Amino acid sequence: MNKYFVLLFFAVFSMQITAQTDFGTWLTYKNNAVLTDNLSFNGQYNLRSFDVDFNNDQTLITAGLSYKLASQVSFSGGYRHLYARDNFIENGMYQKIAIKSTVNKLKITNNFMVEERWINGDFAMRYRVGVDLSIPLASKLDLVLSEEVFLRNNNDSFDQNRLALRTNYKFNDALSLSTGIMHWQFSAFKKWVAQFTLSHTLDFRKKEPRS
Repeated sequence: MNKYFVLLFFAVFSMQITAQTDFGTWLTYKNNAVLTDNLSFNGQYNLRSFDVDFNNDQTLITAGLSYKLASQVSFSGGYRHLYARDNFIENGMYQKIAIKSTVNKLKITNNFMVEERWINGDFAMRYRVGVDLSIPLASKLDLVLSEEVFLRNNNDSFDQNRLALRTNYKFNDALSLSTGIMHWQFSAFKKWVAQFTLSHTLDFRKKEPRS
C-alpha cells in the first residue's frame, strides 16, 4: 500500500498546488520504439500551460534516434520543434550523451546535450547539463530528483534551470507514469510546474521462434 500512497500523494499534491496562480502544468507523452538491442526511436509530445487552465501555451515536439554505445552509455540525436501562442517558433537539432551509474540502490544518470536552434529565423546555440537521481521505493515505484542547467553561447550565458522531484510508477514493461513538481527558473522570472508524463515503449526487435 505504501507505493500507491506515495504515488497518490504526488498526484494530489501536484493538482492542489496548481490552484495557485504561480503554477503551470506540463502534460507529456513519450514514446520509445526499440528497433534493435542498441538502436531505438524516441518521440515526445509536450503540452505546456503557464497557468492552471491547461491551455496550449507552448507545444514541443521532438523526434530522434538513440544508440547504445556501451552498457551504460548512449548517444541520441534528432529534431525539435516548439511553437508558442505568442508566435514564438523554434526549430532545431539536438545531440545528447547519457551516462548511467549505480551506487548501492541509487541510480545516477548524467546528461550532456547540445542544441542548434533557429528562433524565429535567428540562429543560436544552447548547452544543457543535467543529472537524475533515482531510488526505488517499491518494486515498480521510484523517487526521482533531477537538476538541469541551460546555458547559451553569449555574454548572458545563463538561460534557465529546472529542478524537479517526481515519482515514476511502472505499470509494466511497456507503460509508466511520472508525476511531480518542477521549479522552473529564468533570469527574469521563476515558476512552479506540475508535471504529468506518460511513457510508452514498443519493442520491434525480432524474437527467436520457440523450439
